[in-house]
Amino acid sequence: AICYLNVLFHTGTDRLVEQFGIFLFNDEHHAVKACANGVKDGKINNATRIKTLQLLGLGVWSEDLDMDSLYKRYADDENINIIKNKEVEVLEIDNHKIHIDTHIAFMLDKTYKNMLSKNANLKNKFLEHIREHKKQLNKDGDIL
Repeated sequence: AICYLNVLFHTGTDRLVEQFGIFLFNDEHHAVKACANGVKDGKINNATRIKTLQLLGLGVWSEDLDMDSLYKRYADDENINIIKNKEVEVLEIDNHKIHIDTHIAFMLDKTYKNMLSKNANLKNKFLEHIREHKKQLNKDGDIL
C-alpha cells in the first residue's frame, strides 16, 4: 500500500492505475515488478488478487480458473455436509493445507459456535475430519 501511495504522489494517478493493474492481473507465479520503491518481487497471492478484482467488479470470471478458490469452495461444501451429518471423505486430490485452513476458519466463526450449543458432537466431527487432512498432508505432502 505504501508503495502505491509513493507511486501516486510521484507519478500521478495514471501510473498508479497502470501499476495496480499489472499487480492484480498477474498471478503469483510471475515475477512482476509492481513498483521500484522497495518491493522485491511484486507478487500478490491469488486469493488476495481475486478478492481485490472482485471488489473492483472485475474478478468473478477468473475465480473458476483459480485452483485455490476451487479447493476452498469444495472445503466449504464439506463444512456444510459435516453440519448436515453427511459422510465427508478426504481425497488424495485435496489441497490439504487449504482444506485445513478453511475448516479451522469456519470453526472460529460465530455461526459454528452457535451450532455447537445445538450439536455437541459437531466439534468432534470437524476435528476428526481435520485430523484426516493432516494425516494425508504428512503422509504424502501437499502441492501448494
